[in-house]
Amino acid sequence: MPTPYLFILFKSGLLFIYQLVPIPSTGSQKLEDGRSHSSLSVQFVKRMVQQLSEKEIEEPQLPSVVGVDKRASRSLVPFTVVDQRNIPKSAVFLTGEDSHWIMKGDKTDVMFMHSDYTVVYAFTSCSMWDNTPTFLMSTEEGTSLVEWIGDLSFHGHFAFERIRKGRTYSNIASDSTTGLIVAVSCADQDFVLYDDEGTNVWERDAPNVSYPVLGAVALELIDPASWATIDGYEFGTNEVVNALEVVRLETLSTSAGNKDFIAVGTSIHRGEDLAVRGGTYIFDVAEVVQDTEAKGKRKHKLKLLCKEEAKGPVTALCEINGYLVSSMGQKIFVRAFDLNERLVGVAFLDAGTYVTSVRCLKNFLMITDVVKSVWFVAFQASSVDIRYSNLTL
Repeated sequence: MPTPYLFILFKSGLLFIYQLVPIPSTGSQKLEDGRSHSSLSVQFVKRMVQQLSEKEIEEPQLPSVVGVDKRASRSLVPFTVVDQRNIPKSAVFLTGEDSHWIMKGDKTDVMFMHSDYTVVYAFTSCSMWDNTPTFLMSTEEGTSLVEWIGDLSFHGHFAFERIRKGRTYSNIASDSTTGLIVAVSCADQDFVLYDDEGTNVWERDAPNVSYPVLGAVALELIDPASWATIDGYEFGTNEVVNALEVVRLETLSTSAGNKDFIAVGTSIHRGEDLAVRGGTYIFDVAEVVQDTEAKGKRKHKLKLLCKEEAKGPVTALCEINGYLVSSMGQKIFVRAFDLNERLVGVAFLDAGTYVTSVRCLKNFLMITDVVKSVWFVAFQASSVDIRYSNLTL
């Protein structure tokens, strides 16, 4: 049974949302004059208080004509949609100059989400096309017909859509230049132990002995319009991706002097007798001539520009002032991407403990490790120097 809510909107822009919660009935009570008095068996629980802009609510106006100004009045318009499980959901739309969608998920509190339209004069439900929930809006851009996406889920602070591709993804990043998504997919495969010469050093000695399992990792380029994988790159045997970042590095290939690249840090597992190795990869999302495939037209592909092997696992990546920052165990390296072909070291820092993540904050590197928690180091691009800072947490 849906839970009732009470919305109170003041002219000052203050919005209160209360939930009506039933409480055990105490029965009728007698007053001093002998009359019986019964109380309402509900309790009002405050769920949200939102302060909108200071502008007072205007009185509703008729649609404007040429030469007459419109006034965007605030009003609460309830409506009902059907979620991905075909369960009816009630929600409220707030019109005015600061329009919002107000909803509540099954496992979340009340969500207050901005609308794409800056000003909405009027809002109403519309059922012109079968059972698809649609809405008519009168906005500053004109009359708009909006369709509700039935696959949306509301289990957090934001609405999201579940895309099932049949594989497990461990890392994901978005390329702002092309609008494409780069993700690391994993598929289980048997772990085969090799020595330095690439020879298999272990075979099972009985049929009931099974090989250990390790994920086969690949880098996928995904088009968010169709969620189809348009290109990919398979990593080596027993190689696992630890970090995936979109970094802006200095380059001579663009007039701006910098460009976004895809940086990947990996580790290669070689059993308990050999040390773990790793690698740093630099990819570019390059434009190609359109080809017609079964899943659409491909305009971009992954291009491997640089692969640098490391003597340890590359656990964290970021960029600072056009340089690539990578951590290999206890060491932090700052490298320049020379001629889009190789990484050249320009600075080095021995952290002393295993580094788990690195982030750039202006000219500082914020580093987290397994012992010191969070600490900062300063980087000077002019002198290409990296040194400890007194800032620690």
